[in-house]
Amino acid sequence: MQGIEGLKLGYKGSKSYLTKEQKEKAIEWLQKQEYWDLSELECYLIEKFDVFFKAHAIYYNLLKEAKISWQKAQASNPRKNEDLVTERNKEIEKKLIDNLQDIKTGKIIIYAIDEVHLLEGDLISHLWGDTKKRLKIPLPNYKNRQTYYGALDLFNSKLYVEEYKTGNG
Repeated sequence: MQGIEGLKLGYKGSKSYLTKEQKEKAIEWLQKQEYWDLSELECYLIEKFDVFFKAHAIYYNLLKEAKISWQKAQASNPRKNEDLVTERNKEIEKKLIDNLQDIKTGKIIIYAIDEVHLLEGDLISHLWGDTKKRLKIPLPNYKNRQTYYGALDLFNSKLYVEEYKTGNG
């Protein structure tokens, strides 16, 4: 008889294929990558630690621990210059302040202008990415589109719409 000790389960569970140190190194490696791909993670683990998992869930858990999530990438225009945008916004703000009296009396009309693009096809898909940052893929012209510009007279609430078609493909 073993008493209470005899009632305890002797099974300790299976050992992980990655040691704690290896797992930490894999997570550190993941966090240094700019883009992520499951097959790249598989290759890294095979090459560095001679480890391969049959279940993708284990790779997903590693990605999750590295704070990398599955998300839809967002296009970014590599030609966009934030400094020029900021400078232009300051110019517009100054003009509005300088002409405030004429705006209030209706001598000058201010429009809020916006655009909407109706797009054909969808090139950008979901990728693994850092949970704290939105993935951006530089694609200057990647879709055919129809663009509608709209303007709203801010004081009279009149809406104006114009269609502009482009074919970027």
